[in-house]
Parts: sequence; structure tokens; C-alpha cells
Amino acid sequence: LVGTGSTRAMSHLATCPSCFALRELDARLVTALGALPAWEPAAAGVGGHHAVISRFGVMFFTDPVRAFANLRSATASDGRLAVATWARRDRSELFELPLSAALPVLRARGVDAEVPAADAAAFSLGTAERLSEVLGAAGWHDVVVVEHEVQMAVHGGLDPAGAARAGLDLGPTRVLMAGQPDDLRAEVAAAIAEVYEDHTDEHGHVTVGGTFLVTTATR
Repeated sequence: LVGTGSTRAMSHLATCPSCFALRELDARLVTALGALPAWEPAAAGVGGHHAVISRFGVMFFTDPVRAFANLRSATASDGRLAVATWARRDRSELFELPLSAALPVLRARGVDAEVPAADAAAFSLGTAERLSEVLGAAGWHDVVVVEHEVQMAVHGGLDPAGAARAGLDLGPTRVLMAGQPDDLRAEVAAAIAEVYEDHTDEHGHVTVGGTFLVTTATR
């Protein structure tokens, strides 16, 4: 086992001898790649892999340049990188709609709702310029960033009420709602559901826009 997939659905990549993948839930690996200056892929017996593949698992490094440099060191001379990251939060209705509905309710109830920056946390690699800057500094070459704007069914396809409950756990809304009492959560969910009423498809499912970036590079 030389790595883990960036999501449970990608965990099968861990058994591929020519792939080195990440999973955001593997805190030990993320720490080793992004935070410990003494970590060396070669010394750890990690190297010679042909591909680094991650789906929304590389946006949380405390030191992204060091992390991507470590990943580069773990690849063969012809190694390649392919990662998906969210664009800035304000480019995706998926995150902005529940947040915009939640904030007035929280503030009316006296909750100090401090909104993270649109390029913070999961959205920290949200532009082509930022990705090119980070990967270039980490030693990767031939960086190509392709933007995708798509329509997404919230939580796979739910009516406004069900999607609103899921919306409580999307992006910064999840952070703001953490630890809030059930009655406030219900009030916020009702506000999100009202917004979602204007975003249903022909099946009555909530469908909203989302923007993400797919980036490739070579060693």
C-alpha cells in the first residue's frame, strides 16, 4: 500500500503500483506531505510512481508548495499530476446559496457569523493563477488548468426540504452551523429550502451551479 485515494470512491487506486494518490481524510499523510519539513519521500520508501491523482483532496495543505514538492519527489522522472479543486467559493451556487440564506437568520438570532474569505480553506486553490504559482514553485512543469462549470443535483437529487438539510453541511455553512441548537438549524434549513424552490429541475430536485478546476502537470 503506497497511498490512499482522495475519496472513498478512489481508494482502489491505492493498490495500483504506478499511482500515488491522496485522501483528505488520511491526516497522517496530509501532515507528512504538507507540514513536516523533515519528511522525505525517498527516506519513507515512497518514490518512482507515475501519477499523482486527487479529487478534491489537496486544498487543505498548510504549506502547499512544500506538499506539492514532496509529491513531485515521490514520482518517477516521467511522473504526472492530475488534481481537481474547487474554484473560489463565490463561483459556485452550491456553496453560496445556502450561505446567503443562513446568514440573515443567524444574525437575526444574534449569532456572530464570521464568513470565511471566498478563497479560504477548500477554495484556496481556486484560480488558475494560484495553481500555476504553487505548482511552479514546487517544481512541476507544463501546468494546464481547465475550468468546468456544471449543474449539480444537491446530495444526488433531493426536493428543496431534503436538499436544505443537506445544505446545512455544505462548505462554510457547515462551519457556521456547527454546534447550533436544533431549533436554529431548523430555521436555517427552512430559509435554505425557500431559496432552493427557485432552483428545481423537471423532477423537483434541487440543481445548482458549481465550478471546479482540473489541473494537470508533469514532473
